[in-house]
Amino acid sequence: EFADRRQQQLKQEDMQIRKGLYEEILVVVRDRSKKDAFDIVFDKTGVSLSTVPIILHVREGAATDLTDQLIVELNKDAPPPGTEPKKEDATAPAPKTDELKK
Repeated sequence: EFADRRQQQLKQEDMQIRKGLYEEILVVVRDRSKKDAFDIVFDKTGVSLSTVPIILHVREGAATDLTDQLIVELNKDAPPPGTEPKKEDATAPAPKTDELKK
């Protein structure tokens, strides 16, 4: 039972992280789309419910691949490669025991 609860908790945490990433990407894509006056933007890696790619063919030169530009925009505030991520403040008070159980 503990393993099931923990697995469910991890699954929910994963979904929250993915949702946050998706929302962050969506903001950047929308901003870029407005700036460059794109009518529609596709995720070329997207698949349908039947796992078939949604975009089967695009004539060469007919599409603009924004991937590299969007990655640069999404990573603009990231620390430089090779640097340690910022650790939490060691002087912050530890959570109370009853807060850990939630």
